[in-house]
Amino acid sequence: MKKILLLIMLSIMVSASVAAKENIDAEIGLKLREGITTEDEVVAMLGEPYAKTLDFDGNVIAVYNQEYVEKRVKDAVLPVAARGIWGTETRKQRLAITYGASGRVKEYEFLAK
Repeated sequence: MKKILLLIMLSIMVSASVAAKENIDAEIGLKLREGITTEDEVVAMLGEPYAKTLDFDGNVIAVYNQEYVEKRVKDAVLPVAARGIWGTETRKQRLAITYGASGRVKEYEFLAK
């Protein structure tokens, strides 16, 4: 019983840490303005990044990742055993933001699969 509760708590913590305050989507470019948007503004929009690192020039790179699992087929169409294989689709999105020395967005890259 303790193991089950631990697994449930871990899954809640992991899902909460991955979810951003706002969905990362292709329109993120309308919200992020190079040279204008600050790191604090991005954190207010998206929450804390998944990871942070430095590039060779000393710029901070913040990475946001999101995964979505969507149903593709109605449950009634597939038998129970096949739903997990063919009944869902996983979409992955990644946003990497580089901040310059001023703490403002220098550039960003959005990838979606």
